[in-house]
Amino acid sequence: MVEDHEGNLQPKIEWFRSINLKGKELAIVLTREPRILEITIVELKKRVDILLKSGVRSDWIGWVVKRSPRVFACSKEELEERISFYTSLGVIGDEFGTMVYNFPACLGHFSLEEMYKKVCMFKA
Repeated sequence: MVEDHEGNLQPKIEWFRSINLKGKELAIVLTREPRILEITIVELKKRVDILLKSGVRSDWIGWVVKRSPRVFACSKEELEERISFYTSLGVIGDEFGTMVYNFPACLGHFSLEEMYKKVCMFKA
């Protein structure tokens, strides 16, 4: 059980509901990445905006976060860097959005260093 001494929990829960994360799904996300609770709603919205501008559809955001909570747990700079990794490979717009929907972990599973190593290995 999480104590809410400052009254911040209920607005965050409502905000998560607005991106289609509710009930058991939200509990799973917060269990996997509890530090998401430490991030302000304003900062969470910035991460959503970054994803939307990159080609992820708004109705997919909850699904992506449910499958890969690290998308919200990482800093917005790290998220932008991860997206930049794929755009530098030519994966942009709808293709990027579809890739993230189908494989949400592509934005949060591997470290950036590991991602670059894998690409360099295939280029060789």
